[in-house]
This record gives sequence, structure tokens and C-alpha cells, in this order.
Amino acid sequence: GLNISPDGKRAVVTGYASSYVRVFDVETLRMLAHIEVGAGPSHTAFVPGSSMAAVGCSVDDHIAGVDLDAGRVTNRISLGSALH
Repeated sequence: GLNISPDGKRAVVTGYASSYVRVFDVETLRMLAHIEVGAGPSHTAFVPGSSMAAVGCSVDDHIAGVDLDAGRVTNRISLGSALH
């Protein structure tokens, strides 16, 4: 997956066969972060007005909350437990 942040400054690249996302500066194409989020990252949603993104990790069955400025996962929401 390739998603561009709402401000157009960052690209978040996911790979289903990976456990990481990569964050790039769109203007310079420089990698800003390589963040372990969990197995099967494929979709990214951005929280408007913040540096936060949510990354769906299908294999590990959770959503990883990622602080794009800090380059780290801040929390994980288990989808299995959310259904019970």
C-alpha cells in the first residue's frame, strides 16, 4: 500500500509480506522511519490535524496506532477482542 498524509508531506508504504511500514518525505523521497507495526500491514488511515495514523495489520489481527513524527507505534487495538 502507498498512502499520502493529508498534508501531502509524508508517504506511508506498507507491505503485506512485511511487519514494517516505511515513512518517506514526499518532497525529498528520503526515508524518515522504518517502524515495526505487526504482520500484514496493508491499509493506512490518517488522523486529520495530527501526526497519527492507523495501520491495519491483517495477519496479526490488530490496528497499530503510529505516531509519524516520533516514528513509533503508540498503541495496538486487537480486532479479535473487539468482536467479543
